[in-house]
Amino acid sequence: MESTAAADRRRGADFARAYGGTDRRPDVGDLADRIGRDRDDHPRIGRHVRVGERRFQPGERLPRGGRRVGEYRVRVLNVSEPGPRKNLLALLRVWIETTAPTDDAILVLKVGRYSMGRTIGLLRDLEVAERAIGKSRRESAPILFVDRIFADDEMPGLFAAATHYWSMSHGEGWDQPMAEAAATGLGLLAPAHSAYPTYLDDSVARMIPSRPIPAVVQGDVGLARLFAGATWWDPDPVEAAAALREVIDGRDRHVSARPRMVARFTWDKAAARLLAVLDELHRRRRPR
Repeated sequence: MESTAAADRRRGADFARAYGGTDRRPDVGDLADRIGRDRDDHPRIGRHVRVGERRFQPGERLPRGGRRVGEYRVRVLNVSEPGPRKNLLALLRVWIETTAPTDDAILVLKVGRYSMGRTIGLLRDLEVAERAIGKSRRESAPILFVDRIFADDEMPGLFAAATHYWSMSHGEGWDQPMAEAAATGLGLLAPAHSAYPTYLDDSVARMIPSRPIPAVVQGDVGLARLFAGATWWDPDPVEAAAALREVIDGRDRHVSARPRMVARFTWDKAAARLLAVLDELHRRRRPR
């Protein structure tokens, strides 16, 4: 039987081959190892981390010029476990089609490591998409894939390193990373569906119009059964591209969502709301 360590090495090699045709696994894990702190004591990634060949293989997939992440004026973040509902391929396709190497922007995509096969599948699907649209990642603004598992006290540094957070998800019960980005004060690009309007609107985010479509899941029998007959939302890629260009061109004028998040979504208020719900359930079940 294959050992856990051997399995990890094999998955790492598969990841690297899918990403760029090399058996060397991309050393993307130390992006937050050297988090600096700015004068406001917010953790920052990139001031001390150089994106270069010794840190991120293969070299041809690197942000141009070995620039530090923090040196890009626009730094767009997405944190997702790859899967059909997260719609990451559409997000990447919009980025590639909309941006150019001359744009002073970088997309940082934090993917999970719990389902390495899904990440490999995403990268392979991306190569197919590049051929279909006739444009590759080399012809767009840079994309940085990060697969490291961050400790709780490191995650704020990941968000503070970004200037914007972007989702193209088909549907969310909440989307904790988006909420954390809002609380961090990042610029937000969010689909106008499911949970997002619960805490976001057009005053604090670029809300991307979305339409309901049948939920189609391929390559995962269990998920296909789960979503059979269901409907989710499809964010408009044209509107998303327009929103992205506004951000890159410096035309986005939305105010920060941080004040509302700090005021409305505290642990005390969440606990009070939970107690109120439990009290209401108790009253309904009380014998008359």
